[in-house]
Amino acid sequence: MMVIYFLIVLFINYSLFKFNSSIAQKLNLHDKPDKIRKFHKKNIPITGGLIIFTNIFLFYFFYILSTFENLFLFNNSYEIHIFFLSSFFIFMIGFLDDKFNIVPIKKFALLCIVLIPTILIQDNLIIENIKVSFLEREFYLGNIGFFWSLLCFLLFINALNMLDGINLQVGLYSVLIAIFFISRNYYLVLFATLLISLSTFLFLNLKNRSFLGDSGSFLIAYIFGYFFIKLYNENETLYADQIVLLMILPGLDLMRLFISRLFIKKNPFSPDRNHIHHILLRHYSQNVTITIIQFLIAAPILITAIYGHFLVVLISIIIIYSVIVIKLR
Repeated sequence: MMVIYFLIVLFINYSLFKFNSSIAQKLNLHDKPDKIRKFHKKNIPITGGLIIFTNIFLFYFFYILSTFENLFLFNNSYEIHIFFLSSFFIFMIGFLDDKFNIVPIKKFALLCIVLIPTILIQDNLIIENIKVSFLEREFYLGNIGFFWSLLCFLLFINALNMLDGINLQVGLYSVLIAIFFISRNYYLVLFATLLISLSTFLFLNLKNRSFLGDSGSFLIAYIFGYFFIKLYNENETLYADQIVLLMILPGLDLMRLFISRLFIKKNPFSPDRNHIHHILLRHYSQNVTITIIQFLIAAPILITAIYGHFLVVLISIIIIYSVIVIKLR
């Protein structure tokens, strides 16, 4: 049955690829150039999120049909239903934002409405302690664990959304994260499915035929955040600084932009062209910019996987990021 499942997934993804423009036309879902922040020459379908969600739905549908024999990825059926429903609502918030451009404060409120009950009704989504590789002790969060978990979700969703500024950038980053989970044999079928959907999107995105949109960046960030917290709570050998390294570049850019916007008394959620990719694009081509960013994301992960030394690598990447911003800005 597993072979049949992946054949169906491949067929559905081929169909999504082939009829991408028609789907966007039916849904009236396009990113329109405005010559202010969006400089593409024509309307581009915002179908990346739909591609990702369709694959999540396929996984959910076949999972509840018990297609995956002797493969119990979730603790119970209740957990898989909560995961799918919360993913659907997160996707819909982004989908509506792509169509109607929801103001930031409303998006924040809607995300909280979905995330708060999702975290509360699942104990494995509450971070109860923080353990780091270079310290022997753990830091127990106690009653603030829920709020810390909520903050982590919100920060990563916003960070990944801000990283989504040029073609291939978030898609390649997401492939790297999916491979991280696959390498740990963690929820293998789900992340293999996600990897196929990301590949479909990347082929379209490479040809400037599809954008991820908020529906895609919100959904991907939520899925990764969900399973990062689950894996962290279930695996005693995974440390907080390892996860931080996987998220370090989007996180650094988020913090810098928030602080700089607040400093000039600007809404921290307002868009601008001061992201790390915008800074690099002022001096380099898009291909070089993507290469630099993916190197800054992948190199720390590979180095720590081979040699360890998380703290040294973490400090090094912060310094390199700071030098790039200061020198090129």
